[in-house]
Amino acid sequence: MPSLTSTRNPQVKQIADLKRRRMRRQHGKHLAEGPIQVLAAVAAGLVEQIVATEDGWQALQERATREQQRKLAALTRLDVASHVLDHVCDAQQPQGVAAVVRTTTAKLDDVVTAARFIVVDRINDPGNLGTIIRTASAFGIGDIVVTASSADPFGPKTVRASAGEIYRTRVCVDASADDVVRAAAGCGTRLVCLEARGTDTLAALRSASPTGLVIGSETHGVDERLLGVAGHTVAIPMPGGAESLNAAVAAAIALYEWSCP
Repeated sequence: MPSLTSTRNPQVKQIADLKRRRMRRQHGKHLAEGPIQVLAAVAAGLVEQIVATEDGWQALQERATREQQRKLAALTRLDVASHVLDHVCDAQQPQGVAAVVRTTTAKLDDVVTAARFIVVDRINDPGNLGTIIRTASAFGIGDIVVTASSADPFGPKTVRASAGEIYRTRVCVDASADDVVRAAAGCGTRLVCLEARGTDTLAALRSASPTGLVIGSETHGVDERLLGVAGHTVAIPMPGGAESLNAAVAAAIALYEWSCP
């Protein structure tokens, strides 16, 4: 089958629309770009269509496990020229392959009943958000609440920064601070806020009770409504001269302390 070479093709236009948040929400789909992200989505059974150049498709198959190869064989594939893939994708170098993926989200009441989960509050940098999702997954925390004023967890930059770990994570989106407070109170879950002016050490995270770690943005910090009900506010000691840490870096330190005895 010859590759599509026109960016005006109706299928190509529909896929390219998924670069926009409004269209992702409208269609309940998003893009995974690059082989790592695509194979993670394939493994999760969420891919609707593969979009690839000939070389990108061959490289994807070579990289895939036997089980992933079996799943790939059952998927429809749109063969495109490299300039068409560049047009469809947000990444400057999509590495020859992308996928149209079904967006699946979790209910807030389900996430807050997990033994450990994180709340990402008002983090609007998609790179930071994706890195936090990736780091949380690395430390065995697979339940995340992303508040409404944060970046889109299913935006292309976030998915890339998560290195596909978003497909191994239950994500609740668009929750307000009031929603989180209500849901946590309803199931007896305590909230612990990571806060530059926190009064407790990271050791306060260790508890047998269900706990949600709240991570706020560098600019705005944690929402006052969440701070008001937090059982603890914890700070990372910084003996050097820096006033603050990047949100994803701070989250990584806290997640390590929380997860590794």
